[in-house]
Amino acid sequence: MKNAEKLYVIRLNVNYPVTLFESGKINFFNLKDTLYIFYKNDYILYELPPSTDFITNKRIPGTEPYFIFKKNNKNGYLFKSAADSGKGTIYNVDSLLYNKAFALTNIFTSVKDSLSNCIKDEKEGVITEKYFFKKQCIDDCIDTVYFYFSKSMKNCEYSFSKELDSLKKMKLFKIRLLYNQKFSSTYKTNLPEREFLFEIKEVSSSSFINIENIFSKFVNGANDPLQPGFYR
Repeated sequence: MKNAEKLYVIRLNVNYPVTLFESGKINFFNLKDTLYIFYKNDYILYELPPSTDFITNKRIPGTEPYFIFKKNNKNGYLFKSAADSGKGTIYNVDSLLYNKAFALTNIFTSVKDSLSNCIKDEKEGVITEKYFFKKQCIDDCIDTVYFYFSKSMKNCEYSFSKELDSLKKMKLFKIRLLYNQKFSSTYKTNLPEREFLFEIKEVSSSSFINIENIFSKFVNGANDPLQPGFYR
């Protein structure tokens, strides 16, 4: 594997509303998170959100787990932090990304026949589509879905929906899932308007020397846990 290929970096920003029931009261707040996805040669590396100090409610630098796998491989390796010198723990790629990296189910299936508005911004090269969520449920349903597509990111490997990327010949780079204010039979109270947000952005690789060092552990087969024979 060549060492000279340039590092490509994506930042995934996430906002998701949380409903917390404490001492007979319901509190609502937005939880914001960020993770980075790195591409180099045949490898993909996810730097996951770090641990939180629950006393100060602040993130602890240096505790970011990372997950590395070879493209098209079913399994990868999870490491506790960049300082973890072990051989990692084997995880199924799809399962780990779904549980720890905000991988989405196919929302488009539930909305594809309910397009209500489409706005094209020719100057920015962005298309915004608004859909109504059609899936039937008793309580707490998504009401409106917004998809944002960009021509400038169409070569980005990361995908919220390969089906939509292919259909539009653009990159789906942002998704908004909106809930209207409504009464919840589960919580026996009115829930406020809430919004899930998922957005990817390209980021300069110049400030990620530590990630380059992590990749360097795997560029030689002898140091690569994803290569046959590493565990002999």
